[in-house]
Amino acid sequence: MVRSSLVLCLASSLALSACASDAANGAAVPTSADLAVDQGVIFSTGEVVPGASYLKVDVIVRKHGSSNFDLKPGGTGPSDLRLMHIFKSGGVDKVYKSIDEVPDDLPSSADYGDYLGSVSTGNAFVIENNVGDGYTKVWVKQVIASAGLVRLEFKPVAP
Repeated sequence: MVRSSLVLCLASSLALSACASDAANGAAVPTSADLAVDQGVIFSTGEVVPGASYLKVDVIVRKHGSSNFDLKPGGTGPSDLRLMHIFKSGGVDKVYKSIDEVPDDLPSSADYGDYLGSVSTGNAFVIENNVGDGYTKVWVKQVIASAGLVRLEFKPVAP
């Protein structure tokens, strides 16, 4: 029993080392994340941060009502957030079928204070990264209200 536990522990350690080594050697960073309420993601690494604060993530999921969610940009605090350009048509959030359909339009100062409220599957935005430099295009792949989960796909956007 001790021997099999040791083998499992060693295999797990090697797998973790390989992942860290791959990331350090420029391997592909994850391009998707599943976020629950109060979790955020750092786009440059794909790291999901539980109990996230605005200071430590690029985007964070907040509860909106009983079964909806908001996606808010990171920043120096809840009232000083990074820029987020939300794609709308006639004041209504647009819905896209894939991340490849989403334009690369960068946010401007007119987008200050924006966030994606009552998130729906297919919504999209381009956000100014809070952790690190640059911008990221984000598409909401799926909202699973019953599980309290928002699935995102993302990719960097050249300025």
